[in-house]
Amino acid sequence: MLKIFDQEVVDQNICIDDEKSFSVIGKHAVLRGCTIDCRVPARAVSFDGARLEDCRVIAKKTLKGFSWLRTRLIDTTFEGNFTENEFGHLESEGPNGHIEACSFASANVDGCQFFGCDVDSLVLPGWPYLTIKNPFHEADAMASLATMSDLRVICKSFRYCDSNAVAMVNSASTLESEFGIPIEDLKTFFRQFDHVLL
Repeated sequence: MLKIFDQEVVDQNICIDDEKSFSVIGKHAVLRGCTIDCRVPARAVSFDGARLEDCRVIAKKTLKGFSWLRTRLIDTTFEGNFTENEFGHLESEGPNGHIEACSFASANVDGCQFFGCDVDSLVLPGWPYLTIKNPFHEADAMASLATMSDLRVICKSFRYCDSNAVAMVNSASTLESEFGIPIEDLKTFFRQFDHVLL
């Protein structure tokens, strides 16, 4: 069990690997230049109230359905598997959430939403991942241009995003598997939109 509160930790390697307990890097914890090796599922760890600067977060086990909305993330690199995570600032989650200048270039990111941030300050993974800016608000317009029914279903599914999300990152490989649409057809369709980054 790991508990870090009210302290600054610099240039340390931190391993979170106890699935049977709840590890917390929490309120007023400031980590700078640290590598966080996370080997537990989302239910076994929290970063609520922490500040990570110039850190490296490695998700050895998929972090699914995890919220970073109460964590300040600055110039931090993410590696490993992140599914349905939430990053940034959402007013309903309090004042602590923030993300800027972070890199996901070496991460597997799928179904992750970003809030209250400058998406252009982030390094997000390129193809076969796609970043959709303002997914909730663009969903219907995208669906109207879809020539295949399954593409329309995919686009309309973005209406299930939080309306406050400024961006969402999806894996085209996952969409191909779930909907049976060849990955190159997905690329051809989504590349026509200025608000979609490939």
